[in-house]
Amino acid sequence: MKFYIQYFTVHSLFRIIILGLIVSFSCAFAQTPNTGNITGMVIDSETGQPVIGANVMIEGTFRGAAADMEGKFNIQNVEPGSYTIIISSIAHARLIVTDVVVEAGQIATINGILIPAAIQTEEVVVEAKALRNTEASLLKSRQKSIAVSDAISAEEISRSGSGDAASAMTKVTGASVVGGKYVFIRGLGDRYSMTTLNGAELPSADPDKKSFQLDLIPSNMLD
Repeated sequence: MKFYIQYFTVHSLFRIIILGLIVSFSCAFAQTPNTGNITGMVIDSETGQPVIGANVMIEGTFRGAAADMEGKFNIQNVEPGSYTIIISSIAHARLIVTDVVVEAGQIATINGILIPAAIQTEEVVVEAKALRNTEASLLKSRQKSIAVSDAISAEEISRSGSGDAASAMTKVTGASVVGGKYVFIRGLGDRYSMTTLNGAELPSADPDKKSFQLDLIPSNMLD
């Protein structure tokens, strides 16, 4: 007797739920006797796939709907008459369907086929300069050089903590710094060396020497 009561209760509850779902489903697609519905599907002309989220609007009104995951839409409770329907979606050309007749108690069906269209925007110019003060860029520059060279990058100067150009030159192979200011290359005298800044030769402040005093240039000015 106890088992029969439980079965009857669960069975009745199941029937109530099913009945409620049927009523809800019917109400969702029903229209009043004095209005009609506009339904249909929106698909892509090239792929044949549904255009999800496509906007379907009645021209001159705020009435409309969006296509679902299957490309289907449903505009409910539309007053009888003849309408123009505008279907649009991002990256597609807008489609205008005219003379869509809606009758009371009837469903007007239209299917929209949207043609993909490129979106044109204003020209975007991006300007950038190559980094030339890193170890990687310095090595690449040395590889392309027609002469044998050695150098130290701003990245390495910053890492070594050098305060001026003379201190930085102590980290370059083959360069010797005398008196903390004069640079000698491979042991040769100052008459065989020349210092340039951005291609311009720097004169020596000492009338008895040709070498430029590199301690006058702070390391943070070197690139």
